[in-house]
Amino acid sequence: LLIEDNPGDARLIRGMLERSTGLQFSLEHAATISDGLASLSENTPDVVLLDFGLPDSSGLDSVPEIKKAAPMIPIVMLTGLDDEETAISALHLGVQDYLVKDHINIELLVRSLRYSIERKQIEEELKRHREFLMELVEERTKELQRSSDSIQAANELLENVFSNVHVLIAYMDTDFKFIRVNNKYAEADGKEPGFFTGKKHFDLYPNEANETLFRKVISTGEPCFVRAKPFTYP
Repeated sequence: LLIEDNPGDARLIRGMLERSTGLQFSLEHAATISDGLASLSENTPDVVLLDFGLPDSSGLDSVPEIKKAAPMIPIVMLTGLDDEETAISALHLGVQDYLVKDHINIELLVRSLRYSIERKQIEEELKRHREFLMELVEERTKELQRSSDSIQAANELLENVFSNVHVLIAYMDTDFKFIRVNNKYAEADGKEPGFFTGKKHFDLYPNEANETLFRKVISTGEPCFVRAKPFTYP
């Protein structure tokens, strides 16, 4: 789709495309941005050749209008201005290429159209990959959050059981140093639970027979269960 208000320039572009030997083109021409947008609402061209200065749209203002109407279609801007800053601004807006009319020839025009279409296709493919990856990340984040919520709920339940069960529980490391004890364990010795943290069990309660049992559990990894075994404080 060529959006160009100058009939002479439009004929020149059409003639170049008709003389192209490598690729064949079908050209639709609109003289204003309004006509171009109307055409885009009904048809989907492979590329838009957009004149920089149009009667109803000035300069780079046309680019956002075209991109809004047809975000998937590449835009090649045509201008009589050989201005680098304007070219850079156009590229920042999403224009695929920027051609100065006085410098255009058949080879340059065809190459620009072909490369613009290919680059836009690559951009859209990368965009789809990014969106797919973002969806994966979002879903994985939700899964981790659900897992975290489940773990938190389980921990809260275990903490509630640990703190309130009527069984004496002591949690120690492999040197039999207390990490935590529950409320009932501390109450049995008239202490607060925090009193035990960091202290060694057999420094508080020396008992050779019990220490032998404890060390056997450490060395074998097998649990030991003793029911109603007498225990005497020193």
